[in-house]
Amino acid sequence: MRIVHLIKTNGIAGAEGHLLILLPGLIARGYDVRVVFIAPSNGEGGDFAAALEALGVPVERVPIRGHGTPGLIWTLRGVLRGLRPDIAHIHLFHAEIYGIPAAWLARVPRIFVSRHNEDPRRARQPLKTLYRGLWALTTLGICISAAVRRTVEAEGAPSRKLRVVHYGLPPAASPDRAAARAHLLHLTGFPADSVLFGTVSRLIDIKGIDDAIRAVALLQSGPSKTRLIVVGDGPYRATLEDLALAAGVADLVAFIGWQPDALNIMAGLDVLLSPSHREGFGMSVVEAMSQSVPVIAARAGALPEIVADGETGLLVPPKSPDALAAAMRALAADPVRRHQLGEAAVRRVRESFSAETMLAATAALYEGLPPKSAL
Repeated sequence: MRIVHLIKTNGIAGAEGHLLILLPGLIARGYDVRVVFIAPSNGEGGDFAAALEALGVPVERVPIRGHGTPGLIWTLRGVLRGLRPDIAHIHLFHAEIYGIPAAWLARVPRIFVSRHNEDPRRARQPLKTLYRGLWALTTLGICISAAVRRTVEAEGAPSRKLRVVHYGLPPAASPDRAAARAHLLHLTGFPADSVLFGTVSRLIDIKGIDDAIRAVALLQSGPSKTRLIVVGDGPYRATLEDLALAAGVADLVAFIGWQPDALNIMAGLDVLLSPSHREGFGMSVVEAMSQSVPVIAARAGALPEIVADGETGLLVPPKSPDALAAAMRALAADPVRRHQLGEAAVRRVRESFSAETMLAATAALYEGLPPKSAL
């Protein structure tokens, strides 16, 4: 069975990281997998295409200028007619807009769409009307969480066409948490007796990192060894740095930018924070849990699907620095509980968020079977 995945992207983030696991796994299962990369003219996303090719996934590049024109539909139609896929599997906004009609015009037998995030814009006009038409052409939608499924239903997608398949991770080696912690202390200059909380995400407003900084400030009302490490970069970084300075905690919050080995960074944390206001899945949460790191997460989006409150971490209301600070204070003072939550977290990842489970569920959908993990 030949599966052609279509995607336009500017770099490697959650959806792209997922495909770097999924596509080689499908090839190993015997599927003929190809990627049509709708390539921005400025060269962005080239790292993703190169990473796919390094993993043995064939990539065909189709250029796009700006946001594209209707002519791109006909270009993609010609590419798909040449590749003759059994399924066109489409990811992210631009590939949906141009790839779904192109696949339909190319008479691809089945058209799948994966939704990787919550995007309320699609439920508002004029996109809602457009997407009702696109869903009429689509065979099946794969949502990465029940939270994403709810937003897709709000834009008019028929429930009968939607399934949930969570992201999954390949087996991770047991981390050397002591070495990872030593590395973090070296990067930040924090004292050895610090309790290290961290966030790992793109620095945008919906990630709630401002709530984490305010929580750190609240914890300074009494003795505290709490320190916050902000991993990642983005347009909100300067605002967050200014907030830490204004809140009087600039010396307690370290911004260390993107790191090449995120798993090793997470393994050095005592607790991962995910205070997002909206979250389609939360891959960094699963990655931290795979390293036996407990999580404090907002009760928002898909995060309650991942974090079992009181078992693998703690859930708090979104946009509530007070509640976040209370949860941080509780775990900072209780290393035994942190250990127990971390051990339960890694078991949950193995049971519910493995790459093998994700691959089996996706393959079952390709074969027209109801996978056990799909809802």
